[in-house]
Amino acid sequence: MNHRLGAHFQETSWMRDALCRTVADPDAWHPTTETPDAVADAREACMACPVRTDCLSYVLGQRTPLTGVWAATTTRQRRVMRTEANKARRRRALSDAA
Repeated sequence: MNHRLGAHFQETSWMRDALCRTVADPDAWHPTTETPDAVADAREACMACPVRTDCLSYVLGQRTPLTGVWAATTTRQRRVMRTEANKARRRRALSDAA
């Protein structure tokens, strides 16, 4: 898996089964700009991947947001997911405090 992750990256067991390990162009997961056309092939492969759920959990759980296509999501889509999850946590915390 070539996700240009840097020194902090630790491969986990589910990654052995990821379809992105077998593609001819690993850079497809990290285009210069994440336009719909640029990420289409990577997202299509991710949709069929047997470890997509594990991948999404992994990427959303990273302290430093990872860029590129992971689990058929773009960096922007995951940013929105994190924002919505943080809002939901704050609402729960407020309702629990009331």
